[in-house]
Amino acid sequence: MSPQSPPARHEQTAPSTPTARDGAPASPLRFGYGTNGLADLRLDDALGLLADLGYDGVGLTLDHMHLDPLAPELAARTRRLAHRLDALGLGVTVETGARYVLDPRRKHGPSLLDPDPGDRARRTDLLLRAVRVAADLGAHAVHCFSGITPPGTDEETAWKRLAESLAPVLEAAAGSGVPLAVEPEPGHLLAGDGEIDFPPVLDALAATGYQGLTVVELPRHSHAGPHFAERSLPFLRRAATATSRTTRSGEPSDTPGREPHP
Repeated sequence: MSPQSPPARHEQTAPSTPTARDGAPASPLRFGYGTNGLADLRLDDALGLLADLGYDGVGLTLDHMHLDPLAPELAARTRRLAHRLDALGLGVTVETGARYVLDPRRKHGPSLLDPDPGDRARRTDLLLRAVRVAADLGAHAVHCFSGITPPGTDEETAWKRLAESLAPVLEAAAGSGVPLAVEPEPGHLLAGDGEIDFPPVLDALAATGYQGLTVVELPRHSHAGPHFAERSLPFLRRAATATSRTTRSGEPSDTPGREPHP
């Protein structure tokens, strides 16, 4: 499936340098915020917040507090969510890294690398559900992870388990036209606090013509989720336009690559 296009908007006469809602120069990138960083909010409230802040979309983590992938009537609940996203003009990507969605005693367990075939099958089933949800929502991707290599498991065995576990998911994703993204697990530092020099990274991403969502994921910051959601978007917009402003003017941008916080 082609990357999701932004919602249609009424044509207006644009200034020579487009600006975002917060007054920063507009970026060709589309930014979202992950619901796993808004776990203390009802899903509808979280979506309304992100739309009001000016986000282009949402990274939807399938979990019990928002869209529970294991509860009854998943298809009906997904349809209602699709209508809500359309009404708010939000794009969506589906994320599957909820901590205890499959096992209340094992964080992120079971994984695609678990020794028990039955446990691996439970993770595969979750990803198949995620693909169906993504297709019904018109999401531009499903994100998943392999899990860590279990103690005593050699690399060859781990790769074999991963390939076997993902095979039906890849087949379902291809049949539904939903890209499947296998992701590393980052450190989840606040934007500007970590090692990423954001302006050149975002500039390189924009240069590829990428049209999907670029999503902030801060699952350990839900205690102040609305605050961090509000501060993250201006930071990203400034960073996304810093390199292009330097290129246009020939002078250094006033937006640093790293800031104390977004």
